[in-house]
Amino acid sequence: MRSYQTAILEAELLASPSESVVTFLRERAKTDRFSRMRDYVDKELEAALIGRRIPLVTLALARYGEHTETLRALFQDAAPDSGLQLAILTNTVAAIDYFSGFPASLFGGNQGLIKWLNGASDAQLSALFSNPNLQSTFLRDLLDAEKEWAEVDSERLARIAMLIGSNERMRTPYDDDDKNMDGYADYIYNAVFTSAWKIAERVPTNIKWAVSLSTLYERLEGTGHSIDKPLELAQRWVPQPEDAEILKLEAEDLGRGWLSNYSGVRKGLARLALKKDRKILDTLLASDDPAFRSAAYASAALSAEQLKAAYEKDGELFYNMVMHNHGIWQNPVARAALRDVAWDVVKNDKHSDLSAANIYNSIRDDLAGKHPDWFKEDEDIDRPEPADLPATKGDVQQLGEAIEGSQSGLQSLGRAITAVNSRLGWVWWFSLGALVMAVFRHF
Repeated sequence: MRSYQTAILEAELLASPSESVVTFLRERAKTDRFSRMRDYVDKELEAALIGRRIPLVTLALARYGEHTETLRALFQDAAPDSGLQLAILTNTVAAIDYFSGFPASLFGGNQGLIKWLNGASDAQLSALFSNPNLQSTFLRDLLDAEKEWAEVDSERLARIAMLIGSNERMRTPYDDDDKNMDGYADYIYNAVFTSAWKIAERVPTNIKWAVSLSTLYERLEGTGHSIDKPLELAQRWVPQPEDAEILKLEAEDLGRGWLSNYSGVRKGLARLALKKDRKILDTLLASDDPAFRSAAYASAALSAEQLKAAYEKDGELFYNMVMHNHGIWQNPVARAALRDVAWDVVKNDKHSDLSAANIYNSIRDDLAGKHPDWFKEDEDIDRPEPADLPATKGDVQQLGEAIEGSQSGLQSLGRAITAVNSRLGWVWWFSLGALVMAVFRHF
């Protein structure tokens, strides 16, 4: 029997402007699951709102509706890849409700979902696996690929695993606050991480899976207690001598300061090993495998001395791997050493476009906004003085303007060069060429 509160709410929403209904549903979606269980929105109310046949309201129900009957009807009636259908796949309200059975409920059960997964478009898969509230049991079973889930095509599962790697849920440890301790929820949440790491044990070591797992393991939460020896497992992802083309690509990527996809898998597993045992840091730093060293660069709290030694050993590879290591950014001394490395990268590359230094400054600004307490002690030491910076395109332009505005070009040029004299040692070769062109254009 419906409550009178539900009847009143339904009447109010049916009489409200569509924008007000959208706002109500959006704000309701922000409340916790237990609050929604106590409010007055039932499946009959959602059906009544669909009956208004207002596209904006229907789309809001697709995004924020809760009841299986509502979403399944909308999904099945929507055109494939339509905004309405994709909105339902990203619905976080239905997904977080364990009893809704989402997303299998959209297809009448697991078999219908498996059939859909094998034929879904990339847009559909991307929408579904971006949903941060997907149930842990669903993700675990899918990644384990056992029983009925073994019917998901292997190449399709590789694509799904890669998409899951971008889901914030896979980068977020379980939040077990004192007010809501739940041992089973903790266990099943972390079981997804274990399942994700264990994929490396069983799938074929082909390029598709290397691409997938290198993406998945880039930031995957380092929980995987059932993997006893991640470094040994990593050896499975070393290309064999007969894989000449793969080995060639590995060497080319490394020469550009990056890891190949196979190396990315090994790096991920080495990062997991380091998370399990911090005592292996020296072993990773001394390893002959650049993937193992990269795991240390990307996730260990390295000292300033270790940072400098690592740069001397691996150059741009080290720099590219270390830039998102929050343990470095939180340490003022290590961060200052990282800044020095950034400018060394610029100075040592005759074709540099200052990207290394710009990346450093960009990441610093972003993290300073998110974590100002990390930077409060060194507000004045992280930025180089202007005289310490390399000459830039702006400097070249200023020289050209100085020449252009002067009747005595050679004297003006001499003064302009003197003004940036301390920086000429770092002028890029292409900037020097531009400077020469600027000079001769005016004589």
